[in-house]
Amino acid sequence: MGVSLLVAVLMSLTVTSCCHRHEMPKPYAYPRLTYPSKGFQTFHAPDKTYQFEYPATFVPTLDKSSLPKGRWVDFRFERYGITLFTSYLQTANKTSLNEQIDRHEALLQKKIPPYSTIQKIGINQPDKSLSVYLYEISGNSATPFEFLITDNHNRLFSGNVLFDEVPDRDSLADVLNGLSKDMLHLMKTFRFRKPS
Repeated sequence: MGVSLLVAVLMSLTVTSCCHRHEMPKPYAYPRLTYPSKGFQTFHAPDKTYQFEYPATFVPTLDKSSLPKGRWVDFRFERYGITLFTSYLQTANKTSLNEQIDRHEALLQKKIPPYSTIQKIGINQPDKSLSVYLYEISGNSATPFEFLITDNHNRLFSGNVLFDEVPDRDSLADVLNGLSKDMLHLMKTFRFRKPS
Protein backbone atom coordinates (compact mmCIF):
# COMPACT_ATOMS: atom_id res chain seq x y z
CA MET A 1 0.00 0.00 0.00
CA GLY A 2 2.93 2.34 0.66
CA VAL A 3 4.30 1.86 -2.88
CA SER A 4 0.93 2.46 -4.56
CA LEU A 5 0.43 5.62 -2.49
CA LEU A 6 3.89 6.86 -3.53
CA VAL A 7 3.13 6.13 -7.20
CA ALA A 8 -0.19 7.96 -6.92
CA VAL A 9 1.50 11.02 -5.37
CA LEU A 10 4.21 11.07 -8.05
CA MET A 11 1.63 10.78 -10.86
CA SER A 12 -0.41 13.56 -9.32
CA LEU A 13 2.67 15.84 -9.17
CA THR A 14 3.55 15.04 -12.78
CA VAL A 15 0.04 15.88 -14.02
CA THR A 16 -0.07 19.07 -11.93
CA SER A 17 3.32 20.26 -13.17
CA CYS A 18 2.37 19.64 -16.83
CA CYS A 19 -0.78 21.73 -16.54
CA HIS A 20 0.87 24.58 -14.65
CA ARG A 21 1.72 27.63 -16.78
CA HIS A 22 5.24 28.95 -16.45
CA GLU A 23 5.42 32.73 -16.17
CA MET A 24 7.80 34.35 -18.61
CA PRO A 25 9.49 37.66 -17.78
CA LYS A 26 8.16 40.65 -19.64
CA PRO A 27 10.63 42.27 -22.01
CA TYR A 28 12.33 45.36 -20.63
CA ALA A 29 11.28 48.51 -22.48
CA TYR A 30 12.34 52.13 -22.27
CA PRO A 31 9.63 54.75 -21.83
CA ARG A 32 8.77 56.71 -24.96
CA LEU A 33 9.65 60.36 -24.35
CA THR A 34 8.08 63.37 -26.02
CA TYR A 35 9.92 66.48 -27.14
CA PRO A 36 8.54 69.78 -25.86
CA SER A 37 8.17 72.60 -28.37
CA LYS A 38 8.40 76.00 -26.66
CA GLY A 39 9.39 78.20 -29.58
CA PHE A 40 12.70 79.92 -30.23
CA GLN A 41 14.89 82.71 -28.89
CA THR A 42 17.42 84.78 -30.81
CA PHE A 43 21.04 84.41 -29.83
CA HIS A 44 23.24 87.42 -30.48
CA ALA A 45 25.97 88.85 -28.30
CA PRO A 46 27.99 92.02 -28.94
CA ASP A 47 31.30 90.12 -29.14
CA LYS A 48 29.96 87.39 -31.46
CA THR A 49 30.05 87.70 -35.24
CA TYR A 50 26.97 85.54 -35.77
CA GLN A 51 23.36 85.22 -34.71
CA PHE A 52 20.65 82.56 -34.95
CA GLU A 53 17.46 81.31 -33.33
CA TYR A 54 17.78 78.42 -30.88
CA PRO A 55 15.14 76.32 -29.05
CA ALA A 56 13.77 78.08 -25.94
CA THR A 57 14.17 74.83 -23.98
CA PHE A 58 17.98 75.21 -24.23
CA VAL A 59 19.95 77.47 -21.87
CA PRO A 60 23.05 79.19 -23.35
CA THR A 61 26.38 79.17 -21.52
CA LEU A 62 28.91 81.67 -22.84
CA ASP A 63 32.57 80.68 -22.91
CA LYS A 64 34.54 82.38 -20.16
CA SER A 65 37.90 80.85 -21.04
CA SER A 66 41.03 82.57 -22.25
CA LEU A 67 40.81 80.82 -25.62
CA PRO A 68 41.35 83.14 -28.59
CA LYS A 69 38.51 85.65 -28.82
CA GLY A 70 36.21 83.45 -26.67
CA ARG A 71 33.86 82.69 -29.54
CA TRP A 72 32.35 79.48 -28.20
CA VAL A 73 28.90 79.07 -26.72
CA ASP A 74 27.16 75.92 -25.49
CA PHE A 75 23.44 75.28 -25.00
CA ARG A 76 22.12 72.88 -22.36
CA PHE A 77 18.77 71.05 -22.25
CA GLU A 78 18.94 69.61 -18.73
CA ARG A 79 15.68 67.65 -18.83
CA TYR A 80 17.05 65.16 -21.37
CA GLY A 81 20.77 65.54 -20.65
CA ILE A 82 21.51 67.16 -24.02
CA THR A 83 24.21 69.73 -24.79
CA LEU A 84 24.63 71.59 -28.07
CA PHE A 85 28.31 72.46 -28.38
CA THR A 86 29.13 75.18 -30.91
CA SER A 87 32.35 76.76 -32.11
CA TYR A 88 33.35 79.55 -34.45
CA LEU A 89 36.53 79.65 -36.51
CA GLN A 90 37.94 82.30 -38.78
CA THR A 91 40.61 81.01 -41.17
CA ALA A 92 43.24 82.85 -43.20
CA ASN A 93 41.64 82.05 -46.57
CA LYS A 94 39.29 79.76 -48.47
CA THR A 95 41.92 77.01 -48.82
CA SER A 96 42.36 76.87 -45.03
CA LEU A 97 38.59 76.84 -44.66
CA ASN A 98 38.23 73.83 -46.96
CA GLU A 99 41.00 72.03 -45.06
CA GLN A 100 39.10 72.61 -41.80
CA ILE A 101 35.90 71.21 -43.32
CA ASP A 102 37.77 68.12 -44.59
CA ARG A 103 39.38 67.66 -41.15
CA HIS A 104 35.97 67.94 -39.46
CA GLU A 105 34.42 65.31 -41.76
CA ALA A 106 37.38 62.92 -41.32
CA LEU A 107 37.14 63.23 -37.53
CA LEU A 108 33.39 62.61 -37.69
CA GLN A 109 34.00 59.39 -39.67
CA LYS A 110 36.46 58.18 -37.01
CA LYS A 111 34.21 58.74 -34.01
CA ILE A 112 30.93 57.19 -35.21
CA PRO A 113 29.89 53.92 -33.52
CA PRO A 114 30.40 50.60 -35.36
CA TYR A 115 27.69 49.75 -37.92
CA SER A 116 26.51 53.35 -38.05
CA THR A 117 26.39 55.59 -41.08
CA ILE A 118 26.55 59.32 -41.65
CA GLN A 119 24.12 61.07 -43.94
CA LYS A 120 25.34 64.48 -45.13
CA ILE A 121 22.43 66.77 -46.01
CA GLY A 122 22.85 70.12 -47.74
CA ILE A 123 20.37 72.66 -46.36
CA ASN A 124 18.83 75.30 -48.59
CA GLN A 125 19.04 78.65 -46.89
CA PRO A 126 17.57 82.04 -47.81
CA ASP A 127 21.07 83.57 -47.71
CA LYS A 128 22.65 81.95 -50.78
CA SER A 129 26.15 83.07 -49.74
CA LEU A 130 26.22 80.41 -47.00
CA SER A 131 26.81 76.67 -47.31
CA VAL A 132 25.00 74.67 -44.62
CA TYR A 133 25.41 70.94 -43.95
CA LEU A 134 23.71 68.64 -41.46
CA TYR A 135 25.39 65.34 -40.59
CA GLU A 136 22.93 62.78 -39.23
CA ILE A 137 24.43 59.70 -37.57
CA SER A 138 22.34 56.51 -37.63
CA GLY A 139 22.06 53.99 -34.80
CA ASN A 140 22.44 54.55 -31.07
CA SER A 141 24.99 57.35 -31.05
CA ALA A 142 25.55 59.85 -28.23
CA THR A 143 26.09 62.44 -31.01
CA PRO A 144 23.14 62.01 -33.41
CA PHE A 145 23.59 65.38 -35.19
CA GLU A 146 26.39 67.69 -36.21
CA PHE A 147 26.31 70.68 -38.53
CA LEU A 148 28.62 73.07 -40.37
CA ILE A 149 27.85 76.55 -41.67
CA THR A 150 30.35 78.46 -43.78
CA ASP A 151 30.43 81.75 -45.69
CA ASN A 152 32.59 80.04 -48.36
CA HIS A 153 35.43 82.51 -47.72
CA ASN A 154 37.01 82.20 -44.30
CA ARG A 155 34.36 81.78 -41.56
CA LEU A 156 33.09 78.50 -40.17
CA PHE A 157 30.47 77.82 -37.49
CA SER A 158 29.94 74.26 -36.29
CA GLY A 159 27.76 72.53 -33.76
CA ASN A 160 27.14 69.06 -32.41
CA VAL A 161 24.37 67.66 -30.25
CA LEU A 162 25.67 65.41 -27.47
CA PHE A 163 23.64 63.27 -25.05
CA ASP A 164 25.08 62.59 -21.59
CA GLU A 165 24.41 58.87 -22.18
CA VAL A 166 24.14 56.83 -25.38
CA PRO A 167 20.41 57.04 -26.17
CA ASP A 168 18.12 54.24 -27.26
CA ARG A 169 16.95 55.50 -30.65
CA ASP A 170 13.57 53.72 -30.45
CA SER A 171 12.47 55.27 -27.17
CA LEU A 172 13.87 58.70 -28.12
CA ALA A 173 12.39 58.79 -31.63
CA ASP A 174 10.17 61.78 -30.80
CA VAL A 175 13.01 63.63 -29.05
CA LEU A 176 15.41 63.02 -31.96
CA ASN A 177 12.79 64.11 -34.48
CA GLY A 178 12.14 67.31 -32.50
CA LEU A 179 15.88 67.97 -32.15
CA SER A 180 16.37 67.50 -35.88
CA LYS A 181 13.66 70.07 -36.65
CA ASP A 182 15.11 72.52 -34.12
CA MET A 183 18.63 72.16 -35.55
CA LEU A 184 17.24 72.79 -39.05
CA HIS A 185 15.53 75.93 -37.75
CA LEU A 186 18.78 77.09 -36.13
CA MET A 187 20.68 76.56 -39.39
CA LYS A 188 18.06 78.30 -41.53
CA THR A 189 18.03 81.38 -39.28
CA PHE A 190 21.82 81.58 -38.96
CA ARG A 191 23.57 84.77 -40.11
CA PHE A 192 27.17 85.90 -39.99
CA ARG A 193 27.54 89.52 -38.90
CA LYS A 194 30.33 91.99 -39.56
CA PRO A 195 32.85 92.15 -36.71
CA SER A 196 32.37 95.22 -34.51
